[in-house]
Amino acid sequence: MDFDELFKRDTRNHGYGSEHHYRQGHNYQSSYSDNQHGYLKQQLLNKLQLNPKLKVLVIAAATVIIVVVVATIIVLFPVILKLIGYVGENGIQGLINAVWSGSK
Repeated sequence: MDFDELFKRDTRNHGYGSEHHYRQGHNYQSSYSDNQHGYLKQQLLNKLQLNPKLKVLVIAAATVIIVVVVATIIVLFPVILKLIGYVGENGIQGLINAVWSGSK
């Protein structure tokens, strides 16, 4: 096997056993995993459709997660701006030295 063929997914005849040719080009584990994932996804969607309380719970949880992420970004925005300003004045080496030496 050449170095180039190592990274190519080539379905040509390489002279290996018939089992190799049968399995070549097919990744059974990932296709099984993909089918299993699709099945679980379909089951979850069916449960959400049939159970309105679960649907409300999922929507409420998603809303809470989005609110927490947005609030975190809003709270950290001034800190990020100060950090960008400090790096603009002192450079990355100045930031590393400040972190290394600790607070004064």
